[in-house]
Amino acid sequence: MDGAVFHRSRRLVFRHPDPSQAERVATQHGWASLGSRGGHRKAVELVWAVDDETTFHCVEDVASGEFCCFFRGSRIDGVTDAFRRIDAEVDAWSSAELIDQVYAEAPPMERVGALFRLGLGAPAAFDDEFFDAFMVALRDEHPMIRAAAARTAAYMEWPQLLPELRIIASGDTDARVRGEAEQVVSVFESAENGAQ
Repeated sequence: MDGAVFHRSRRLVFRHPDPSQAERVATQHGWASLGSRGGHRKAVELVWAVDDETTFHCVEDVASGEFCCFFRGSRIDGVTDAFRRIDAEVDAWSSAELIDQVYAEAPPMERVGALFRLGLGAPAAFDDEFFDAFMVALRDEHPMIRAAAARTAAYMEWPQLLPELRIIASGDTDARVRGEAEQVVSVFESAENGAQ
């Protein structure tokens, strides 16, 4: 798969942060383990070979403590087919649930968790509903919510977020929010420059 263009499925964010269900799914499908890395304050990542062109990943997000799984491969149809096979087998939040959690009335810390799950579970390609939920959070009155929204934009990997993040980075009233947005803008710009 070296040198190829890679495609990623949507990440399925587990309802219960535990990698054992990914291990169970991989075992049931007979996928060979390619090993793991991380642990002790680093993200845990487990990887299995689905076929010669597709891998199945289970990753812990250190910032949020959430676990998610996804497929990566050089052929979009291989990634899509593998995702369809396991979508119903993993106890994960649906897209609708991820979006609804952002709009729910809840204490700020719960809303921050919802934002991390939204970012992790966002589709690889731009999606209006996810974008709208993200924008509501980015304009929230509570700076903790705005800062979390700015940080989770990095998970979404959508260039459409960059103009809004630049505005937040230069003009938000809270220094922490500006700082989070500046970091994500820097990551986006580095990725853009690397792609050229």
